[in-house]
Amino acid sequence: RDPRAKSEPNPGLQPVVSEACPTSGSASCNAYKAMIDAGFANASPDANDPRYFTWGASALLNGPDSNRIEAAKEFGNQYGFTDRLDYIFTKNVYATISSKLIGNIYPDGSSTWECGDEKCFASDHAGLVATIELPRDAATQDPALPDHARFPLGIWHFVAIALVSLISWRIVRRLRRR
Repeated sequence: RDPRAKSEPNPGLQPVVSEACPTSGSASCNAYKAMIDAGFANASPDANDPRYFTWGASALLNGPDSNRIEAAKEFGNQYGFTDRLDYIFTKNVYATISSKLIGNIYPDGSSTWECGDEKCFASDHAGLVATIELPRDAATQDPALPDHARFPLGIWHFVAIALVSLISWRIVRRLRRR
């Protein structure tokens, strides 16, 4: 969806069409489209369906952001979420078995908790869950990364270097005072 047309409701203050990004949905201005064009598959619920928007809770987590509720309903999201910022991308999987949103129902959802006198979301984003099936030969499709040596200096090496530098600086400083 990004960048948005200037005429489109934008309660989340997402990027709008500009000289740098003149068209909505082009891969150069839209991370979702760039991932799809790179050969990844969306394993999460339909990213273009407003029912599956994942962002729009209040910053205090005490329900949907009051500035977004009406816009969310106009979009078709009954829970107050106005934007889709979260995805699950896969590559080299056999199939996506299922996917769903969690943590988007307020105040009676299973992921709300008591926070003072109110109920709160666990996060300002709804969660995404997907069950995928890997091909049997998955280990041969993506070979293990090569081993690499650890960085030769650890934290104590840096502490020792700093200590030696400090002592050397103090000695030089005293010698110059004389």
